[in-house]
Amino acid sequence: MHPVRLKDIPGPGVDLRVVKWRDNKPLPILDKSGRIVALGAAQSEDPTFLAALLRIADLLEDARARGSFSEKDQGRGDFSILKWGFSHGGGRGSPMNLNLPGGKIFDLTEKVMSDPGFERLARQVSGAFAYWAPRLHAHYAEAKEAICKWDPELKHWLGCVFAAFVCNLGPQTICIEHQDPANLAYGWCCVTPLGNFDPTRGGHVILWNIGVAIECPALRHFFLPSASIVHSNVTVHPHETRLSVTHYTAGALFKFVERGMMLEKDFKRTASKKDLKASAEKDKGRWKFGLSLFSTMEELVSLGGLQKRPPVPAVVGDTSPPALLH
Repeated sequence: MHPVRLKDIPGPGVDLRVVKWRDNKPLPILDKSGRIVALGAAQSEDPTFLAALLRIADLLEDARARGSFSEKDQGRGDFSILKWGFSHGGGRGSPMNLNLPGGKIFDLTEKVMSDPGFERLARQVSGAFAYWAPRLHAHYAEAKEAICKWDPELKHWLGCVFAAFVCNLGPQTICIEHQDPANLAYGWCCVTPLGNFDPTRGGHVILWNIGVAIECPALRHFFLPSASIVHSNVTVHPHETRLSVTHYTAGALFKFVERGMMLEKDFKRTASKKDLKASAEKDKGRWKFGLSLFSTMEELVSLGGLQKRPPVPAVVGDTSPPALLH
């Protein structure tokens, strides 16, 4: 697989249409039932916050220049990464911090993450999440709170419901077609692009299941169900830079909480037949439960979150479980 160029859209094997996102207004992406399944969140107009994001971009550029990275973002693209927060799954025996002492870039990562802009970004992202998907946000908050009580040593930002984030250091963070199966199947991750690129000519977020390539300027926030929708980016030009910060929570963390703070194998070994049956039934209805956590525009208006309905693009996805959820 190779990254898509803007001039290839549309074209053979690239059945996409471009969605412009040039004014600083929210861009909710709806399915056929009116659920907000993805979102372009409006950029903060606070100049101090924008300055903090520019500072983060400079820090990541410097980290790429100074670090000796053995870890690339395998399966997504050719760029180095820094991870922070906590996760589970992927061979981990229990939830644990991502940046462990003794690692080759432990000190560099901790120094970069000490900048207050990262916590400010995490809080901003979490606030937009709560505004546009309050039930899904609450689901994340409950799981994270339970795990952090179980292990107070886990690193996280208090004002953010996401458990972790990854900094994609570029210099051109362009993802090829992929899904993120380790993330919550019906959950959101949030991508904040950084760098110096023309968003009308490249850097678009492609949602292949929906058939759109959405302009995504630097310093904005794009939420999507990355475990379920195949996504990638449009290339940027050779002289441009594009980095990003992606907030996410591993799906295994939710399962860990659901299993009473134990691994799946331990749950199956110790659970009663009644509990095993109830768990199997819950798994059967998981896609329906996941869809129920997404909000609609009408619901948000009725809750008072939206004073008036913002412009909604004609972007419609398939509501069937294979298209949106595993």
